[in-house]
Amino acid sequence: MTSHNLIAPSAITRILALLFLLFTTTQAAHAAPKKSFAEELDALGANFSEYMNQQDFVAVLNLFDTQQLASSVSDQLELTGKFRKDFETGMLQSLNSPQWLRNFLQQDTPTFISKGARKIDGKYRAIVRIDYETGGHNFLELLCKRNQAGELKIVDFFIATTGQNVVATLVDTSALLLKQQSGVVAKLIAAYQGEENLQQKIKQINELRSQGKFAEAHNILQSLPDSVRDSEIIVSMSIMLSSNISDELYRADLNRLAKLYGDKPRFSFMLIDHYFYEEDFTNALKATGIMQKRYGTDAALLNLQGRLLHLDGKGKKGNKALEAAIKAEPYTIDAYWSLMEFYAADKQFQLAVDTMSRMESQFDYTFSIEDFDTSDPTMAALVNSDAFKQKVGTP
Repeated sequence: MTSHNLIAPSAITRILALLFLLFTTTQAAHAAPKKSFAEELDALGANFSEYMNQQDFVAVLNLFDTQQLASSVSDQLELTGKFRKDFETGMLQSLNSPQWLRNFLQQDTPTFISKGARKIDGKYRAIVRIDYETGGHNFLELLCKRNQAGELKIVDFFIATTGQNVVATLVDTSALLLKQQSGVVAKLIAAYQGEENLQQKIKQINELRSQGKFAEAHNILQSLPDSVRDSEIIVSMSIMLSSNISDELYRADLNRLAKLYGDKPRFSFMLIDHYFYEEDFTNALKATGIMQKRYGTDAALLNLQGRLLHLDGKGKKGNKALEAAIKAEPYTIDAYWSLMEFYAADKQFQLAVDTMSRMESQFDYTFSIEDFDTSDPTMAALVNSDAFKQKVGTP
């Protein structure tokens, strides 16, 4: 039997609730699986997206097998006996509460879009893209298994902007709190003995974050010992906080991620921003390519690829990627705007205006001069072009 130096289960219950709030804010094509299973995965992903868009969190929770998720965490921590039972009871109190799902919607109004089933790392997953109202995207990979009743349920999910599965996140954070002395996470926590102090710091970080005091929360995080602060889970947490503080801190945290874990493909999505800041468009495009292999044809990724290709001086290839984005998802307005912007930047004003006409037809909209920020030199040049004046009028 594995021995443990453990904190009280009641404390675990409280901390797990905090952790769920903290971590949920922020491949080449294969032959399709058996049709019936593919259809089930597609339906599950579609239902998840629909319920999240409706903010029907009770319905979303019904798609999960939370007991299986909790058991997976216990298995990896090698918990046994009464403590395992108490640990899972505490975890289920958090998993069965809709609060952690609400946290996806705290700082933005995202739209969840089902992207079908993909085989990733040997397992079929339902893919969901999250489009944020203020810009930006995220991806979820829903890992599913059948329960004893034969129903397909979500038992884990991967979040692209953290680079981790939720089960792995809970294992790592629980290990820190449990002061686990054996098993797969022993190295992570061997150098840190102040588990009660860590609990208090995590609680402070969560409270400050919920109040929008991201800088104060980030400062507390930076006070952790290096052995903890440089762990994958804490580095990811730091990035989530710094992205709400300043570009300088965000870039510093991304740089740390690149140095410590840049060779891990699952962090590719997180590191695209880092490569962009460094003007390393080769690696930014490489990371985008990894995501495209993972998720297949996707308008958001094609739009990103197109913009990066333009910045890398490959305008024709960039336009081709942007047109592919429009073909993949005709209602993806970002790709139209990107195409129009780059045509204008290249002083191909007629092509920019033609793109405007396509947008008007697609989205039943009529452009006016007020739609363009003329403080931007590129947009000012477009607005003052003969092609624009013929279509819209004189400024």
